[in-house]
Amino acid sequence: MQEKIEIKKHIERPITKNVFLLEFSLNIEDCKDKLIKLINDSVNSQINNNYQTNVKGKMTPWAYFVNNEHFNKIMQKVVKKMSDLKIKPNTKFVIDEAWGIKLEGDEHTDTHNHEEAFFSGILYLSDSDQLLNFPQLNIDIRPTVGSVVIFSGDLEHQTKNHVLKEPKYAIPFNVFKISNYVNLPR
Repeated sequence: MQEKIEIKKHIERPITKNVFLLEFSLNIEDCKDKLIKLINDSVNSQINNNYQTNVKGKMTPWAYFVNNEHFNKIMQKVVKKMSDLKIKPNTKFVIDEAWGIKLEGDEHTDTHNHEEAFFSGILYLSDSDQLLNFPQLNIDIRPTVGSVVIFSGDLEHQTKNHVLKEPKYAIPFNVFKISNYVNLPR
């Protein structure tokens, strides 16, 4: 005999949630070419995630730049500025994913989010006319060398369709709270 279950409440509706988006500009001329070379080395080797993710183009493995000294120096500057601005204050976090991308021709990134992440971001290593789009905010960002975009992980984002005349290089990354990090499935 099947047990009878009475549903007392059933609610489905959207809720409003605070999100953030920041765009910084840094001078990365001293390391930009080294980072681009590392991306090229990976995407042209057997060690890559080319065309396997929301990136419909060439991509390094997920943690490829996590321990890279140049990337980490850049991120230290960004984190310091975020702290100065009191964005996510007194929170300990770790960058566990930082991968390189190289997009050419009609390659692009499909709409997605990083809802597991405390926040996400992208460091641009080249200028591009292919815009980063946040449909929920109705905002487009034009990539420029040294710009870093930081945003709430659950914000949907994509690149707008555009045929690239020059390769577009960037390092997207995900940041996790230390308290949540230990519970992440691996």
